[in-house]
Parts: sequence; C-alpha cells; structure tokens
Amino acid sequence: MPTTPPSSPQAAAQPAPSQIPQDQSLLIRGIELQNAGQLAEAEAIFTSYLQAHPCDGIATYSLAVILMQRQDHARALAILEPCVQVTPGFAPVWMAYANVLQNLGRREEALAAYDKAVAINPQYTEALINSGVLLRESHRHLEALQRFQQVLAIKPDHETALGNCGIILTEFKRSEEAIGMFQRLLAIKPEYDWGLGLLGYERLHTCDWTDFEAMAQRIVQGIHQGKRTCKSLPLMAFSDDVAAHQIS
Repeated sequence: MPTTPPSSPQAAAQPAPSQIPQDQSLLIRGIELQNAGQLAEAEAIFTSYLQAHPCDGIATYSLAVILMQRQDHARALAILEPCVQVTPGFAPVWMAYANVLQNLGRREEALAAYDKAVAINPQYTEALINSGVLLRESHRHLEALQRFQQVLAIKPDHETALGNCGIILTEFKRSEEAIGMFQRLLAIKPEYDWGLGLLGYERLHTCDWTDFEAMAQRIVQGIHQGKRTCKSLPLMAFSDDVAAHQIS
C-alpha cells in the first residue's frame, strides 16, 4: 500500500488552533519516516497522534499499513473498525479495512469494504485490483473480469490487470481476446512471470502456430536460466526437455 497520504483528510476531533501547525508537522514527519523505512519511529508518532486525534484518517491508515506489514492484523482491525464509522468518506481507510478483513478470511466483508473505497474514489485502482483478485479466488470470474477491465479503462498498461484479464478470458474460452491481452502484457513487460507460456498455450487452443518454434525455444531457454517463462502443464505442449520439466 502507498504511504503517501491523500489530501483533505477528515478528523474525528478538531485540535485547538494553536496545536494545528505542530500536529500537522508531526504527522508529516511520521509519514516521512514511514516512507524511509523507519517504521518503529513512524509507529510511535502515529500512535501518539491518534491519542490526541482519535480516528484521524491519515494517521489510522498509515499505522494500519505498518501493523499489516508485520502481520498484526488484530490491532490493525481494532483501529480501523471505528475509523470507517467516523471518517466514512475517506477511501484509504476503507481500502485498509478491506485488506485486513481479507487477511483474516472475512471475504464478503472485505468485498463490501472494497466497494465502499471504489464508490468514494472510482479511480482507486488498488482497490479494484484487490477486489478483483478476491472475486477471482471466490470463483466469481465475471465480476472479477469487470473489475480488471475497470482498471484497464483507467490505466491501459496495468500489468496485473492485463494478466488477470487474459487468464479469466481463457476460462471463458474467449481466446482471441485473451491472446490480445497477453500480447499487450508481453509488449510492456517481456519477462512477465509465465507470460510466454500463457500466450503460446492460448494460441495453440486456436490452432495458431505463429512463431511456435521460436517461442518454444525461448520458453525452454528461459527455464534453464531460472526465469518463469512457463508453468509445468503448458510446458508439455512446447518441449519434452526433461531437465526443463524438472525445473518448472
């Protein structure tokens, strides 16, 4: 998650005018420390800030990110649950709340929280991606595809969205569209994990033998070089190289 705060946060309690400059400076310092990887110092600042300003959106979000990074999901949930009620119009706290619920296995609640984040900020690609992945894992493939397509409407070269769209399209037997997604993905990132195998294998489903020999060679060579060019099942369609199969 990004640690740069969005603008115009909402706070639960308003400090006295004389406190505002100092308090804001402290919060900014905490964010700077967090971005610099000095998490213990940043955590201390955010914790102290929240004692003076309970449920401040930026401080809660920033502290929750630190807590989730060290897998302290229970404490993250404890600070996020009241915050989404106090600052319901602040999308990042809904995003963090959804993330911690997902980590705790509370999938439906997580999806509802991601929806809240997207309703507030329809351009929130991270929330769209996370909810799309969650929907795909829940075998709700059409809804997942729609989320990833929303991301591509905002960021046409988003690698994760392209990869997931392509894979879901293969499951719907929409091979031509899937091939187009994989081609775009590899044009952006030629070393994308499993990308060559995904493209080549889907081409075979349509009896398209374009560049088959060259692609098979690239796949096998990549595997021997330690690259993730192809998973084991599609590799069988490209090569009988025993060593490559053992590695993949």
